Amino acid sequence: MRGARPGGRRDRGIAIIVTALFLLVVIPMLGLSVDASYLYVVKAKLSTACDAAALAAARSLSVGLTMAEQEASAAARARAFFDANFPDGYLGSANRRITVEVAETGYRTRTVTVSATVDAPTFFMRIMNQNSTTVSALGKASRRDVNVMLVLDRSGSLDQAGACEPLKAAARGFVDQFAADRDRLGLITFGGTYRVDFEPAMDFKTRSGSNMVTMLNALNCTGGTNSAQALYAAQKRLEALNEPGALNVILFFTDGQPNTLTFDMRVRTAALGYSAAPSPYYSNSRSACSDTSNKVGWIWTTAESGSTTVSGIMKRDAPPIPVPENFETQSSYLVTGSSNCAYASTRSYAYRDIAWMPPEALMPDGTKVPITGYLGPLQTYTPPSGVTCRDSTCYSMQHRDTLIRAAHNVLDRVAATARSYPTLIYSIGLGNVGPEQDRLLRRVSNDPDSEIYNPNQPTGLYVYAPDATQLNSAFSRIAGEILRLAR
Repeated sequence: MRGARPGGRRDRGIAIIVTALFLLVVIPMLGLSVDASYLYVVKAKLSTACDAAALAAARSLSVGLTMAEQEASAAARARAFFDANFPDGYLGSANRRITVEVAETGYRTRTVTVSATVDAPTFFMRIMNQNSTTVSALGKASRRDVNVMLVLDRSGSLDQAGACEPLKAAARGFVDQFAADRDRLGLITFGGTYRVDFEPAMDFKTRSGSNMVTMLNALNCTGGTNSAQALYAAQKRLEALNEPGALNVILFFTDGQPNTLTFDMRVRTAALGYSAAPSPYYSNSRSACSDTSNKVGWIWTTAESGSTTVSGIMKRDAPPIPVPENFETQSSYLVTGSSNCAYASTRSYAYRDIAWMPPEALMPDGTKVPITGYLGPLQTYTPPSGVTCRDSTCYSMQHRDTLIRAAHNVLDRVAATARSYPTLIYSIGLGNVGPEQDRLLRRVSNDPDSEIYNPNQPTGLYVYAPDATQLNSAFSRIAGEILRLAR
């Protein structure tokens, strides 16, 4: 018969005591971990609500015509988003408190701060008479003010396609997305020549008389497509603002390929050695212009395939609003000194008066941009004996494709210079622009799908609108991209 193990009952008693002490420690720890996990969930949801409210408020800083209205709009939007993401009593919380502040935190930068606290319930901690714990969270979002130049095509093809009014409506909707007295917007339109309809300013919506909205309403679509001068003029205005730290943007819109350029052109006279027009010209007489000084103006061509007509020569100064219908055919818009010139009676006779297409297009400030580039070839000809063309190359004044390709190259060069400022360029193409125009607008914008995409320059976007009904969506998309980057 076995004897009982000495101390057995004593060991069992000690185990009970140790287990009890262990449970007294472990159970509260488990309770605390459950409460801590619950508070973590509340904290995460509260932080998400604050972040969403701050972002929504920052986007709403454009709503309102005054600073006070914009800040009130931002605060209201913040509270609405917070309510949607963390309503009263959510997750059993109580005493919800939210504060929204809008402050200037940097040069042309406003920051919305949303802070919130709630009392979150506890479960196991109640045994220590703590029924709730205060949880707090903070969300911040900044809105950098922007400088935006709208560069809009107002050529006659828009009117023919019934797209002029939809363009104006889409542009007005775009303008409404930005904050008066904070953002700075300007408007340049172009047909045969460019016109500054509204210099960049912060009162683009509020200025009495002529503001961007009234100028858009007065827009009349007629003329050619002198894209390069308009884009160049827009970039120079951004440079003049001298705010490299701001978000500088150009929105470029067109419905077709560029077909117009401005030149400083030499008249074909006897003094230049011309006794007859060089091949392949049809005229055998030199120019009869009374004033044989250089003609500074713009020439254009039709966009129809197979056409060989180049027309002009028109004044650089844009006609006033409203633009007269087909103003490029009116003698009042011919360049100075056109008496007895062949083009004065028939615009397509410009080749009879001008010796050659210059190798460089003329920009508004006199800067000259080479017409050569990625698109070619440009048709040349051999000048008369003793006559030397600039750069030793004579480009045809009668060849449609030469002017079209030259206009593409000049716009491409102007855009590349603007992006190096750096300026962010967005482009919209309307209708049947064709693959070559799609290619050009991707290059202009430095779109990621462009063949020359450069990640070291601002990455823009090309948006294609198949027809006028899609213009509002295209402009809205770009407004959203700009405001996203401004955060």
